[in-house]
Amino acid sequence: MRSGKNFHISDDDRDGLCQTLCTGGVRGGSSAAARLMSQGLSIHNLYFDVLKPVAERFDDFWNEDRVTFLEVHVAMVRLEQIVKEYACPKPTIDGLPKRQAFFATVPGDEHTAGLRMAANIQRSKGWQIRLITHLSHAKLLSEIEHSPATILGLSIGSKNSMHQLYNLVRSVRVSRPDVRILVSGSLVAVDEHPIRLLGVDASAKSFEEAEQMLDDLVEQTT
Repeated sequence: MRSGKNFHISDDDRDGLCQTLCTGGVRGGSSAAARLMSQGLSIHNLYFDVLKPVAERFDDFWNEDRVTFLEVHVAMVRLEQIVKEYACPKPTIDGLPKRQAFFATVPGDEHTAGLRMAANIQRSKGWQIRLITHLSHAKLLSEIEHSPATILGLSIGSKNSMHQLYNLVRSVRVSRPDVRILVSGSLVAVDEHPIRLLGVDASAKSFEEAEQMLDDLVEQTT
């Protein structure tokens, strides 16, 4: 492995980190991340070139019945702890328009690791991100209605959550017509067309696309 813009984690290293997150103890994953960071990795590399492929690999393991629900849950808790440990937000720069966004998972969707990574990266760039996960439709809508942010980033990882996404987008359009909606997540990368049919303002297949679209949306809202 090597650090830098073109960093790539090998399949063996990825699967080894999956095993560590499952059975390596409470600090196993954190110790592995620390070793990688000591090689000069950026936080962006750690999040999106290491932890994101690991999270996606667990999805494969789950679909292939190679891991239990408990093993996946434990691994995801430990992975999200690594994300939190390396979060280093910077304050918003005075004199520039405030860049605010509300990030949330679609009700019923359990995939949160990628959204947490994206939130932390945007915070490090000066964004004010309000991150909400695992809320019901009513509670999430209430949070959005009372948020000062005019950009809503939604993450969806499963087809099973499409109906919830449709209901949420429709409700937000009624109660907060000023809000611009960006949808991202693994499901968007698989098939973007049904997401666009919902009438959202933008959809992103990758983190790089989401970054650019957030910048475009904040220009529209300001």
